[in-house]
Amino acid sequence: MGKFDDDLHLVEPSEYVPTTVQALLHHVGASDATRAEQAAAIRTWLETHQPSQMMEFSIRDSGFGELLGRRAAV
Repeated sequence: MGKFDDDLHLVEPSEYVPTTVQALLHHVGASDATRAEQAAAIRTWLETHQPSQMMEFSIRDSGFGELLGRRAAV
C-alpha cells in the first residue's frame, strides 16, 4: 500500500451496504426505473437487510416511507 491508499476502506461488492436510497437504487441498477420498480427494489432489499438510521431517513425523505411499515419515525 502506498500513501494514497493507506486509508481506503474497501469492501467486497457482496458486502456493500448502501446508506441512502439513491446509493441502493444505483447498486441494484434501478436508478432510472419507474417508481413502482424502485419501490419493489427497496422492498426486496428491506426483506434481507436491517436499514441504518440514515437509510431509514433516506427512505422516508425519498417518499418511500410506507415501505418501512410500522418502524418508528425518525
